[in-house]
Amino acid sequence: STVDSLVTLTGTNAYTIVINEVDATGSTASELNTIIEATSVNVDASAITDISGNYIEISDLYTSDGVFGLGNEAITIQDELTVAQANILDDLTTGVIEATIGSARVSELLDDSTPLLDANGNNAYTISISADDAAVSASDLNAINAITSIAVNLANVTSITASDFNDLTTLNTNRGEFSNITGITAITVTDNGGGAESVDYGTLETIIDNYQTNFNSSAVFSLQSGDTIVIDSSSELSAFLADVASG
Repeated sequence: STVDSLVTLTGTNAYTIVINEVDATGSTASELNTIIEATSVNVDASAITDISGNYIEISDLYTSDGVFGLGNEAITIQDELTVAQANILDDLTTGVIEATIGSARVSELLDDSTPLLDANGNNAYTISISADDAAVSASDLNAINAITSIAVNLANVTSITASDFNDLTTLNTNRGEFSNITGITAITVTDNGGGAESVDYGTLETIIDNYQTNFNSSAVFSLQSGDTIVIDSSSELSAFLADVASG
């Protein structure tokens, strides 16, 4: 029998039910929960490869004592998840979880003790950086990008800080994995961009060119007070003088 017919069962009987391979995809958690309630014998759901539903329906299904064979399915969640809810689901399946993480701050997504997890490296979370995090570090953006295969939405981000040029380089290299990146108008480099005492002008110029070309042509770079810019070649000197002359 198919899932469509099994959901019409009434009463509680001792039916032996094996979900058919024809229902491997397209079944909902609500349907399976209904089928489980119709029999006192555990339902074999081994054939299921993907499933959809809201958080409560999915959670009820995976914690039910009336079903077996689940644990590697792709799950599509129809309502927004908190970080805590997403982590609970991540522990229930090795399959891809497709869901929207709702209104989470960067500090919550990357919390030291309970961050958003992706144990299997395959989740497709829709994440939008909150307007409360309009100023965010490049390292945090890189870390958030690493836990989802969906482009992270930066529509609310207006400024970036970085203590290491490598973080800015990584963010630029992976810019295609973010959306709405053109609103970034300010980049502040602290700790000499990871340098001990000075900033190499050639490195700085490359990064500035990358961000003004790939993110926002009006992006303004700032260095911390007291930084020393090192110019160690004639080409760098020429570039520096040209940049000063152009403002």
